[in-house]
Amino acid sequence: MKNNHKLAKSKTTGSERETRVLLEDIHQQVKTVAEGHGALSSKLNSVDERLSKIESTFFKNEWAIESIKNKAGTIDTKIDRIENVVLDISSSVKTHEKRITRIEEKVIV
Repeated sequence: MKNNHKLAKSKTTGSERETRVLLEDIHQQVKTVAEGHGALSSKLNSVDERLSKIESTFFKNEWAIESIKNKAGTIDTKIDRIENVVLDISSSVKTHEKRITRIEEKVIV
């Protein structure tokens, strides 16, 4: 009967040890996963900060581009006005040339 008791006790002790070893192994693996998760979380935070900076720069650039577009539109309008004035002056010069030519013809004749 002592043998049965020792055998039962050794089986229990053996399975308790095996269970402890498995639990320690699982604990170590969970710890490794948690450390990896912490590292990934830190990296994601860093990426998020960089993305926020990029977004900020992007919006600043968008505003700058819109400002440039507005200024270019204003310049186009001013150039159109200048072209109209130049055409008016050109037309006036041609009219004056015709008048001068007539006057020269009358004076010469």
